[in-house]
Amino acid sequence: TFTNKAASEMRGRVETLAPEFMERVRLTTFHSYAAEILQQYGSYVDVRPDFKILSDERDRLAVVKDAMNKLRKDLQIPLPYEFDERKVLGYITRMAEASIPIAESEGRLHGMNVPEYELVAKLYQEYHNILRSRNALDFRFLKC
Repeated sequence: TFTNKAASEMRGRVETLAPEFMERVRLTTFHSYAAEILQQYGSYVDVRPDFKILSDERDRLAVVKDAMNKLRKDLQIPLPYEFDERKVLGYITRMAEASIPIAESEGRLHGMNVPEYELVAKLYQEYHNILRSRNALDFRFLKC
């Protein structure tokens, strides 16, 4: 199911209606199930079992800010003063949820008429790089 509340309700129903099957039933959220699979088999996709999942928007915004700082400092790429990290996070989220590969991001952003699409594509790549370097996951990215 999608929520912890729904999983808890299902657990209660199974326990009431068929308690003898509780040990054979797996009742959890999709995200919890995916996290368990990644803990067991994540090494096949370069994810260590001690990964962190970024689900809070503040954590995701912090990664965007770090990506912006890296482009500003390390790569000597000037970012427009009005470049807003929330807008950038919105673009990153839309791209990740649509499973846009990083290699196609610039063209897709250009097609979406995103201002400064080249920079946003670089930030999309850097966001992904930072997640990998920190062994962090954003479930929106798992399909990319």
